Amino acid sequence: MKIFKIVLTAVVVLVLFVYMLKLGKNKTNETSTKNYISEGIGVGLAVGAAVSTTVKSVDIAVGVGLGMLFGMLIGVNIKKKGKK
Repeated sequence: MKIFKIVLTAVVVLVLFVYMLKLGKNKTNETSTKNYISEGIGVGLAVGAAVSTTVKSVDIAVGVGLGMLFGMLIGVNIKKKGKK
């Protein structure tokens, strides 16, 4: 069961990493001010730390890392609306 958790974590991180690379290649001229990447990283770090401390089977380093990754993914995909 322990090896299953390790392999599952590695597969999830690898898939998300490849997805982030493909997103980065498609966006060459956009700046980071047009999306919520910094807000997503901050919220992801906080949620990851909170989840990893409440769930005792998850190490805090894994929780923070995955929280940051998920926050970054969500922040990159949400666009800021222009000022009217």
